[in-house]
Amino acid sequence: MASSRLPGKVLKVLGNKRAIAWAINAAMNASGVDAVVVATSINEENDVLEGWCHKNGVRCYRGSEDDVLDRYCGLIRAYDADTIIRLTADCPLLDSQVIGESVALQRATKAAYTTNQWPPNWPDGLDVEVIDAEAILIAGEEATSPTDRECVTQFIYRNQSRWPCSTLPCPLPGLHKERWVLDSEEDLTLLKMIVESFPEDWVPNYLDIWNLLNDNPDWRLINQQWTRNQRFFESLATEETPKTYYRSERHLQRALEVIPNASQTFSKSCLSYPHPGAPLFASHGSGGYIFDIDGNRYVDLVGGLLPNILGYNDPDVDWAIRNQLDKGICLSLATELETELSELLVDLIPCCESVRLGKNGSDATSAAVRLARFHTGRDPIAIVAAGEGYHGWHDWAIAKTPRNQGIPSLTEYLVTRIEPDINRVSECLCRHRYAAVIIDPENHTTHFLFKLKELCAQVGTLLVFDEIRTGFRYALGGYQEFIGVIPDLACFGKSMGNGMPISALVGPHRLMDDLNGKDGPFWSGTYFGEALSIAASIATINKIRREGVIEHIAELGAALMEAVSGYGWLHGSIHRPLIEWTPPNLKEAFIKEMAQHGVLILNSNNFCFAHGKNELSQVISAYEKVL
Repeated sequence: MASSRLPGKVLKVLGNKRAIAWAINAAMNASGVDAVVVATSINEENDVLEGWCHKNGVRCYRGSEDDVLDRYCGLIRAYDADTIIRLTADCPLLDSQVIGESVALQRATKAAYTTNQWPPNWPDGLDVEVIDAEAILIAGEEATSPTDRECVTQFIYRNQSRWPCSTLPCPLPGLHKERWVLDSEEDLTLLKMIVESFPEDWVPNYLDIWNLLNDNPDWRLINQQWTRNQRFFESLATEETPKTYYRSERHLQRALEVIPNASQTFSKSCLSYPHPGAPLFASHGSGGYIFDIDGNRYVDLVGGLLPNILGYNDPDVDWAIRNQLDKGICLSLATELETELSELLVDLIPCCESVRLGKNGSDATSAAVRLARFHTGRDPIAIVAAGEGYHGWHDWAIAKTPRNQGIPSLTEYLVTRIEPDINRVSECLCRHRYAAVIIDPENHTTHFLFKLKELCAQVGTLLVFDEIRTGFRYALGGYQEFIGVIPDLACFGKSMGNGMPISALVGPHRLMDDLNGKDGPFWSGTYFGEALSIAASIATINKIRREGVIEHIAELGAALMEAVSGYGWLHGSIHRPLIEWTPPNLKEAFIKEMAQHGVLILNSNNFCFAHGKNELSQVISAYEKVL
C-alpha cells in the first residue's frame, strides 16, 4: 500500500475487482498451489490491506517493511512451507497457466529456483518465481545487502553455483517488450482498458491480452516511458557488497587437475585475472552483468572478450537459437541460413561479394593468409602492428612472438612484423614480395590505412583487414565502412554472433571464388555451417541494424572517457575505450579493485547494448574510487 509511485496500488479497482484480488484468483486457480497467503508488511498503511484479506477470507501474514526476505522466512516458518511460489500483487493480470507451468518445471527439474523472469522473455507483469523454502531460509541467514533483503530471491539467483536454477521460456517471440505491470498511473490506465475490454467473468490469459494489444497497438504507448525493474537496477548502481572468492579459489585447484591454466581460453584464465582477490569462474550472465561462482555480481566490461555486443540472454537472439534448435544443429546438407547470412554480409560490408564462414577468428585470418598465398603465388606474410599484434593462434600468426613454442623455426622466415610507420612499411613492401599485409585497423589513422592500401596495390600484395574485434562495433560494414578504406579481404567474428561461435572471411569474387575446394586452397570444417550460430548471427546483425546498437555503445564509451579524462588512463575510440597502464605494474591492482567495486574489466571497456545509464554510473563511480 505504501508504494511511492502509485500509493495504494494493490487495492486499486480494475473492472469488478481489486488489483490484488486478480492476483489471488490467478494463484488459487493455478495447478500445484496448496495455499495462498498475502505476505504484507507491518507498516500501518497495510492495516487496510489486512482488513480486506480478513473480509474476503484470505490468509494474511505480516512482517518487515524493508526486509522482505525476513518476511518470507517468517512466513515459511509460520506455514511450514516446503516451496514458495512468489507472486507480486502489482501483477494483477497473472496467468494461472503460466504459474502452473512454472511449478511443474520446478518439480521436473528439481531446481531450487525456477522463474519466467530471469532472463526476461515474458511480459512484465506475468512474473512467477518458484523457490525452495530451505534456500530462502539460508539466504535469510547469509544475505547482507539491502537489494538481497528487499528482493527476496536475488541472493539465490546470484548464487546459481550453489542452487540450480531453471527458466520457463515464453513460446512467443517479442513478449519481453510488453508491460502489463501496475506501478504507475499510466500502468493503471492501460490495465483498466484491458480489463474493460473483456466480459466480467473473464479469466486472464496472456494470449487474450496479446491479441487485444495487437488489435490496438497504440495502447502500448500509454506506459512505454517506464522500464522493467527500473528501481532495482537503480539500486544496484549505488550498492556495493564486499566480494569474497572462497569458492573460486577452491574450484581453481580442482580445475588445474584436469585443465592447463584451469580454462580453455588464455585470456579468461587465472593468468589474466590476478588471484587471490579477483573472480576466476563464472556461473551465469544476465543482460550487462556477469556472476561468479561465489555469487558476486559485476557490470561486465569484458563481454566474453567482445562477442557479447547485445548482452547476455538477449531475447531476440535466444529466440532465434531456440527456434533453430527445433530444426537441427549440425545438418548433413548446407542450409538456407548460410545463404541468408552471406547475403546480409554482402549487403553491409563494402569489400564483400562472397562469404565463407568459420567458428573463430583464427579460422578466418588463417584462411585469408592461405588464400592470399595462392592468389599471389608468394609465401611471405607481413603483420603490421605496434608490438606483437594478435591475429590468432596458428603458426604463421605467432611464429615471431614469445608464444612460438612448438612452431617450426622455418615458419618465422615467412613472417615479417612491421611497426606501423609508413616509411618502414614502404621500405619492406618494396624489398620483399609479400602475399599479404594483415592489420587490425583499429587505432590506426585513416591516412595511414589509405597509404597502406596504395602501397599494397602498387606491389601486388593483398591487404587484409582483421576485423574480428572491430566488426559491427564501429559500423555495420566494419571499420572499413567507418573510415572509408576498403581492403582486399576482411575477417569478421566476435560481435557477429553475440556469443555464439562464428566468424567469416569476406571479399570479392575474384579472390573468394578460389575457395571452392577443387582447384584452389582448401578450407572446410564440419561445424562451419552449424545452424544455431548462423541463426544467432542473423538475429544479432539485424538487431544491431534495427535498434541503434552501435550508436548506443559509442554514447556510453564517450560518457566514460569524458568522466575519467582527468586521469589520463583511457585512449582510443569511444566505440571501445582502451586502458593505458600508467605505470604497467598497476594492472593487477586495478583489475582487483575494479572487481571489488562491482566491475569486471581487463584491457578495454567493452560496453554492450544491455548496459544503460545505471551501469554506466556504476562503472564511472568504480573508476573514480579505484584510480
